Amino acid sequence: MNIVIFDLDNTLIPLDSDYEWNIFLKKKKLINKKNIKKNKNWYKKYLKGNLDCYKYLKFVFKILSKFDINFIKNIRNKFINNIIKININKSIIKLINNHKNNGDLILIITATNYFITKPISKVLNLFLIAAKPKINNKKIINKLINYPTYSFFKIINIKKFLFLKNKNFLNFKKSYFYSDSKNDIPLLSIVTNPIITNPNKKFRKYAIKKKWSIIYLF
Repeated sequence: MNIVIFDLDNTLIPLDSDYEWNIFLKKKKLINKKNIKKNKNWYKKYLKGNLDCYKYLKFVFKILSKFDINFIKNIRNKFINNIIKININKSIIKLINNHKNNGDLILIITATNYFITKPISKVLNLFLIAAKPKINNKKIINKLINYPTYSFFKIINIKKFLFLKNKNFLNFKKSYFYSDSKNDIPLLSIVTNPIITNPNKKFRKYAIKKKWSIIYLF
């Protein structure tokens, strides 16, 4: 058996789910231009590789905490149906199914928070590791209850996930990690099969230098 790990945004889907979620909320008049501007600034920091993931998650959870849980779940369902599902490419499903048919353990790990990405993982029928906010019966609480899932934190989370299954990387013949992002270099560097997906020019050059596989999924 192999372990197969996928990044989510711009790897399994041709967009950034966190960014698009905020745009969706703005169109529904649930957040304002100030929120969008702040989110764009966080996204720019993510692209540059200097994101403070704790402050970023605090910003994200603060927005979610303003809404009744059932109300925001209903909005999320509309987001999944109207934005996410139509952007899941057939080539992605084929790739996932190839690994499933091989009997591989497959999971998603993403820096985008659990509230947004859990239903996406359900659509793809895959395990998910993501930063979780605390949730009570009525609201999301502005509090992180596990680790962030950004950059080197992905390694910590994967190891914890495997530990709970009484496994580690040595239990697998091969380990794959698919990602489009330079932020994922720490995890890409420890798997046996790093695969760069849809990279920009700079990351493509880096991948070629490292002799990593490069594929284009959309």
